Amino acid sequence: AALRTKDLEEWGNGKILQHVRDDKNAKDIKEIHVLNWNGALSPVVHQFDRHKELQKWWFKWKRKDFEKEWTEFKTALSTK
Repeated sequence: AALRTKDLEEWGNGKILQHVRDDKNAKDIKEIHVLNWNGALSPVVHQFDRHKELQKWWFKWKRKDFEKEWTEFKTALSTK
């Protein structure tokens, strides 16, 4: 973040983030794709939590799934 001089959306081709809207509610963003400089889908997103929009989306849509999977994982480990 210290080296960031502008928002992520302003870097590269100007299309670093691609929003996929929910079919049922067009206001909701179902997925956010992070693209490489050449427009290809990035296989890994490092430090997404430092980007305000990605962080907000993750906590709204993915946090509960992550917590559920983490709890199941810990339970499975403790029963071995």
